[in-house]
Amino acid sequence: MVQYKFEKITDLAAAIASEGSTPFTGVIDTSLTISADLEIPQSFKIIFVDEGELNINTSVLVKIASPSNISAPPAMKIKSGSGNLVFAEGGEVHMGWFGTTQEALQEATNSLRGCCNGGDVLIPKVTINMSTSTSIKLYGNVNLRGQGKISTFAGGTPRTAPMFELIGASNTTIEGLSLSGASGGGQGQIEITGSCENILIQKCYFHGGHAGIWINPNAGDKINNVTFLDNYVHGHHSIYVGNSELGGIAEEEIRDLKIISNFCTGGVNESSDGIKLTKSVKDVLIQGNICSENEGDGIDLFASGDRVVIINNICEGNGVQGIDIKTDETNYPPYTRGKNRQVIVKANILRANNESGIKVISVALDGEWPYFVQVVDNQIYENQFYGIWCSGRYIDIISNHVFLNCQDEDLDTNSGGIQIQGNDTKQVYSEYITVAHNHSVNNGKAAIPPKTFPGINITNYSRNVRLTGNFLANDETLPNDGLQTIGINIADGAQDIFLKNNQCINQDKNINIGTAGIQGETVSCKIGNVPETDASNEYPLFSAPSDICLLSVFLVNASKLEAGSDRDILEIVKDPSPPTGGTSILTLDLNTTTVEAFVATSMGTLIDTSPRYLSKGQVLGLKRTNGSSGQGLTEAVIVLNYITYGTKAS
Repeated sequence: MVQYKFEKITDLAAAIASEGSTPFTGVIDTSLTISADLEIPQSFKIIFVDEGELNINTSVLVKIASPSNISAPPAMKIKSGSGNLVFAEGGEVHMGWFGTTQEALQEATNSLRGCCNGGDVLIPKVTINMSTSTSIKLYGNVNLRGQGKISTFAGGTPRTAPMFELIGASNTTIEGLSLSGASGGGQGQIEITGSCENILIQKCYFHGGHAGIWINPNAGDKINNVTFLDNYVHGHHSIYVGNSELGGIAEEEIRDLKIISNFCTGGVNESSDGIKLTKSVKDVLIQGNICSENEGDGIDLFASGDRVVIINNICEGNGVQGIDIKTDETNYPPYTRGKNRQVIVKANILRANNESGIKVISVALDGEWPYFVQVVDNQIYENQFYGIWCSGRYIDIISNHVFLNCQDEDLDTNSGGIQIQGNDTKQVYSEYITVAHNHSVNNGKAAIPPKTFPGINITNYSRNVRLTGNFLANDETLPNDGLQTIGINIADGAQDIFLKNNQCINQDKNINIGTAGIQGETVSCKIGNVPETDASNEYPLFSAPSDICLLSVFLVNASKLEAGSDRDILEIVKDPSPPTGGTSILTLDLNTTTVEAFVATSMGTLIDTSPRYLSKGQVLGLKRTNGSSGQGLTEAVIVLNYITYGTKAS
């Protein structure tokens, strides 16, 4: 059986020398002055009672095997003097053992700095007024654990240093602290800098700072695996990742970042965002945060952010965008500041923001757009500008609910619930964009003079855009009815816009395409053989499967039809009705046009007037009028190109 000795200590050095390796527990009940370096072994334990403390002289080091070798109340100050008390092994250190000042917390943190396996500094109920010029510096493997709002640190203004600073501090946790003030001087309340990894900041309260949590790298820093979890942040910048003042993206890099379940609010101007990423930030998860009432954006990927997932967040009442993804060539060149690539924006609620719900746009030069961005399954409503405002390349906008947006009466005409926009100024196209299965309903604002508000608006310098399966409606049973006046509006300069199976309900004009380059569905209608002796007649071709807009019609014949005097005239007619005939909408005159065999020959040009629109069930026919020397049709086929766009409610 191991024998333990237990007695009062009046001379610590002598007690250690006399006991050697024998397990020993000593009691200190008065102040003991330590004037020479001293190492307390693992076998030696100390109980502090009454007025017990170690008064360590300047430049003297006392090294204790472990915090578990000490037994003292958490609020009892057991160390005084300007010397140093440190631990060889990690464990739980009470801040109260060193006092209740900023300097005491720094001493408590320093006591674990060099230990082999790290430890925790436990912070009690305390209020500390911080110096404006010095920081509490944290080190690797040392954690701060407070008790929430009662563990309070108040920062003076203006500051010249952060309140807490992690410089190259890996494997570090900060939790349960309350930090307030420190709004001046451009300093963060907690700043992370230097090359470091494995940092967790959770369950803290930040109020009134220039930045609550700021990853603020120096040139060349590599910062990996940082998590911000369940914090309340109210300040100029709530969570700020990156340094907008540094140079190129090669100079620093932040990766593997998780920002989860934080409440971010209270920014004071348009640059004050709830969550802000700038420059070289990659592999980021932004999930379950509430970003509310910031004067800037709710979430801002500020010329930054590759491989980012923004999921299940609520961004409401912010002064600019709900979510802003931008690359700005003029002021923030993406070749030196990062890009916005491989970004997923999914299942977020974007409500009542002063500009758009989601913005993916910039004035970047050719090749510097955001690309590979997915905007999926979001609820977007009551925003002042667009629901979704988008430019870039290889972007999917799928299955979003876009409702009651465009509430700013100063918006330009043709501002849509969903807007796809190219760069008119630099003549750069937005392209390879899919807009599918979205509901865009009742977007718009009453204005004098009246304005038009499309459910989906495609501007000039947009091309290779696919619109499929969207539902665009003015719904009289929901608020704000009567203001979404166009289902789909496509500017004349847009090119290669593909439309299929979109449903446009109850708008003043369900679809407006002008002279834009439109693609749609194609159907081939077989005419077969018509002999040259056949009299004038009308042949049924096609019955509209839904409301459609006819784009073009082509004739393909197995034999060449020579142009010449008294040849046939072929017409496409709407609502054929022999013998009086239907309404002619296209004419191919073989007096002037030769039809080559097995070549699609245009039947003419459709103008943007009512004949090009067919209601569901309306019929198109082919009318043939032969001259004195008519030519027969041989295995003829009519090819119709059209788009479907639903129906207008009665």
